[in-house]
Amino acid sequence: MNDALLTKTIPDFSSNTVSINGVDLRYLVGGDPGGPPVILRHGFLSTSYAWRKVMPALANAGLAILVPDMRGYGDSDKPAGIEGYDGRALAEEFRALVREIGFGAGRLLALVAHDMGAPPALLWAADHPEEVAGLLIHRGASDALRSSDKDQCLYARVHEERFDVVVGFASGARCSGAAYRRE
Repeated sequence: MNDALLTKTIPDFSSNTVSINGVDLRYLVGGDPGGPPVILRHGFLSTSYAWRKVMPALANAGLAILVPDMRGYGDSDKPAGIEGYDGRALAEEFRALVREIGFGAGRLLALVAHDMGAPPALLWAADHPEEVAGLLIHRGASDALRSSDKDQCLYARVHEERFDVVVGFASGARCSGAAYRRE
């Protein structure tokens, strides 16, 4: 999907590209830059577009949102070969992206991942727990957005209950809210 159409589909988010170690990564960013920072990672055979209904709800809850296309997907580069596609390399690539664009201004990050976005997120949290406020592994980026009378909230605990993150996902444009803390 081209960037002009994508940003029209997801209001108040901008699309940008940055080179990280010679690989161009495309990402969407929006929400309150001063709010708690959240990174949404897509899964296998998907792109940042998978989070299109979740992104505005989280931004409206006052969170800062970063949604990159992983290398090999969407409008990010697709280098040949297998180097750089392992979980640890993908985790480090996104860490470098966060540093390069200054996302979160050094605050602890909530990592939200779907499917094959989960292994790099888990490795990031395990290797650099001092950077992570919370980790949420979600089986489907749009599952929480199915029609329902009730907002749904997803909750995860990791690292022997050291981190907590509660993120509200809702049907339609409502979000029941978001709590974000590190114990």
